[in-house]
Amino acid sequence: MPDATMPTEIQTAITERGVDRELVELLASVCDRAPLVIASSSGTGPLALAAAADAGVAAYVRRHSVSIALDTEEAKRLHARHGWRLESKANQGISYIQINSDDLVRPGLLALVSDTLASAFERSLTGPRGRPEQPSRPARARSATAPATPRRTATAPQRGGMCDIHFMERSVDGTCPMCEE
Repeated sequence: MPDATMPTEIQTAITERGVDRELVELLASVCDRAPLVIASSSGTGPLALAAAADAGVAAYVRRHSVSIALDTEEAKRLHARHGWRLESKANQGISYIQINSDDLVRPGLLALVSDTLASAFERSLTGPRGRPEQPSRPARARSATAPATPRRTATAPQRGGMCDIHFMERSVDGTCPMCEE
């Protein structure tokens, strides 16, 4: 059950997504120590959380896992020690460590992950502010007699490139590592 100190919009979002109890308890433990706001929400996809509306994303919460934004060295250290999945971001020296809800029941790990998550929210306040914008493409000149080319739909997977939601490089098969569960 979500904590009374957890913002209502976050309680609603995690309830709608069916987030595991262990992850709800983790978020509740951080609410007393750091501000939490929804940075972006795509309905059923990962819930992006930040410390402020214009702060960098500190964590992505999924139904069975949380990915915490850390500096690359700290993420590598936690990966080596606990075997958690390491996801490197293409820019800004940020990596994500993905922790499954099952790991939080192991003795001592809830406190470690809670401290790590709280520091990620605090760090997001001191890092770059504002949301990254999608780079704009220059308009191509087209003659009046040239036929219009069909546009690619947003639902079609793209080979490589950047994810429109997480701004991470897509794999060769067109999937974003943050969108996968």
